[in-house]
Amino acid sequence: MKIVRSIGWSIRMFILLAILAWTVVLYRWSRREDPRFYEFVESPPGRVIAQVFQWNQSELDVPVKEKNEAQMTDEERATKRLLEEELQQEAPAYKLIFDDDRIMTGSLLAETPEAVEFSESYAGNGSISLWINRSRIQSLVRLTNGIPDVSYRDVRFKMDHPAMSFYRRPPYTILTDESFFQVEKTVRVLQHLFQQLVETFEPLIRRPDREDGIQVLFFSQESAYKEYQQRYAPHMPDSSGFYSPRIDRLIVYNQSASDRIHKLQEKVEDEYNRHRPDISSPEGLAHLNEWRSQSSRRIAQYAEEQTLASIRHEGAHQLFFTLGVHSSNRMENEWLVEGLATYCEPPEIGGFDSSRATVLKTALDEGTLIQLEELVNMRSAEGLMVFGTYERVALSYCESWALARMLMQDEYRPAFFDYIRYIRETDNLSEINKETQFGVLCRFLGLKPEVLWERWLSYVYQLSAKLSP
Repeated sequence: MKIVRSIGWSIRMFILLAILAWTVVLYRWSRREDPRFYEFVESPPGRVIAQVFQWNQSELDVPVKEKNEAQMTDEERATKRLLEEELQQEAPAYKLIFDDDRIMTGSLLAETPEAVEFSESYAGNGSISLWINRSRIQSLVRLTNGIPDVSYRDVRFKMDHPAMSFYRRPPYTILTDESFFQVEKTVRVLQHLFQQLVETFEPLIRRPDREDGIQVLFFSQESAYKEYQQRYAPHMPDSSGFYSPRIDRLIVYNQSASDRIHKLQEKVEDEYNRHRPDISSPEGLAHLNEWRSQSSRRIAQYAEEQTLASIRHEGAHQLFFTLGVHSSNRMENEWLVEGLATYCEPPEIGGFDSSRATVLKTALDEGTLIQLEELVNMRSAEGLMVFGTYERVALSYCESWALARMLMQDEYRPAFFDYIRYIRETDNLSEINKETQFGVLCRFLGLKPEVLWERWLSYVYQLSAKLSP
């Protein structure tokens, strides 16, 4: 009997130790964003354990599966009808094209043989009505397109943020407390990005069915954004926007209202007030006023450029995950994820970025470049923030941009796309783990590590040479 009890005790201890060892392994995998952690979480036993411990689950109630109206609750159906009514009221009935090709969309209020009265609505921000002489009109066309569909995800999105305005601009659904005009500018940027990205990366897209219902949450104030960011992306305290694959939503804010921009404006005012008492001549005062105006305009332009760059960067992240270019379980290392997003930042995908090239040139001159092997192999739950100081983190983004931009050239693109296809598949995980990520990249490019480093370094010199003296 003692022997039986001893065997039973040994078996229990073995099982407990095995569970403990497996728990330690899972913990280590989760800390370094190892794809094997996400692969396990997606398995049947992993889903059970993940539900118990709330691993890899969003704190937001973001429904993944669609429901038809019959399956919705009364509150959901009421919200859906409200959104459809708003879209119907917002939808323009006519498109007016001027003789100089400018376009207005809106309602035809009245007409005479000589002129028409036309109204253009700005959602909840009022409308403009004016009489337009027919001699200025190239064409006036009645629009027959129906309103965009309102999905169940749209309904739940609105219910999460009932005080925000709802905009449906396929493929995007936007909730915001910003003005109509800022939203329209953002929509144009996102739609342009969408068209460019689909065209550029079409061979890598695995989920074309997701080309609609892409959600954007746009805050007007930094404080509201920060509150949201601290709750759902606490590892990104200095961000101006983020996309989370787990909640499948892009979150940004208008940087013109940020603390950083306010501080820049305050510095301008401080300088103005410091010099104003010493100026007595009208010419001197006019010069000082012009300096203040120009400085304020430059700050406003900088804020807008930063907002749009952030929207394109985070919007690219969103599209790469939404369309299936990236894996859903983080098979890719950070350089690839951030390199492709920074590649999409310029107004035209792949355009030259002088600010990033300047950072690279400084690192070249000072001999402080991050080794390419270190950058490509780096993997951490902190992302590129793991490089520590602001300067090193900024440099890691710039180097990732330069590497992605080089590999998107015709000479390397086919092999680069094959690498992306290979690296994102969980079936290849065991093979990938047999070598470093840098080794895998070199293998697909058909280059030795030292040759890839030399070619990339030469490319960085080329980027630096494009800068104005």
